[in-house]
Amino acid sequence: MQEFVICARSRTGSGFLVSLLNNHPVIACRGEELRDIGKRTLSDAIDHALRSWRPLEAVGFKIFYYHPLGCDHGESRRLLFGRKNIKVIHLVRNNILATSFSETKMRLNGVSHVMAGENLVHDGPIYIKKELLLEQYHRTTSLEDREKEAFLHFGLDAIDVTYEDLISESGEIVKSIHEFLGVPAVPAQSPLVKQNPLSLRNSISNFEELLQDEDLAKLPRLIWD
Repeated sequence: MQEFVICARSRTGSGFLVSLLNNHPVIACRGEELRDIGKRTLSDAIDHALRSWRPLEAVGFKIFYYHPLGCDHGESRRLLFGRKNIKVIHLVRNNILATSFSETKMRLNGVSHVMAGENLVHDGPIYIKKELLLEQYHRTTSLEDREKEAFLHFGLDAIDVTYEDLISESGEIVKSIHEFLGVPAVPAQSPLVKQNPLSLRNSISNFEELLQDEDLAKLPRLIWD
């Protein structure tokens, strides 16, 4: 059985990807299994997260760069990435402006995922502070770099997936992941929908102010289109 883990930060489409993979009859993809391991040892928590209770060909879960909470990052990656049969799906969102907007909206609504037909409490334009955007930008890129260094250190078999491709080309991306995991391809289906179908210009109340800021203009992964 193939073991795998989705490595990402929050608001990058990881929940959507989990739902797409769980549409496959021989894949089990769990959520944030290592977010808080409680009184368990790291080794026991990882074993439990990758355990199968029915016949499967691939089993995995998602882990954010800063999980498990309260644990040593290096030790957690040594135990996880040091497994003999582990593959990594590295999911990133190229547009960190969109990530920041999505995180701010999630905090306002208290909802991380939206099912078809559901309504949000706060569905109007959102104000984003420049200082928060800068902090999120540098923290995101730093965490990404640290995780990629770990991939290289452990010689992991990894596939890179972007949120943007996952949304626009779900079928092809999921097909490539199925091939990567060594399972037959099935159609990509998910009950989840995008929380925000509008452009960022129409979704961020101070969009023009941020767009004209000289400090923000220097950051290539703030994509304004």
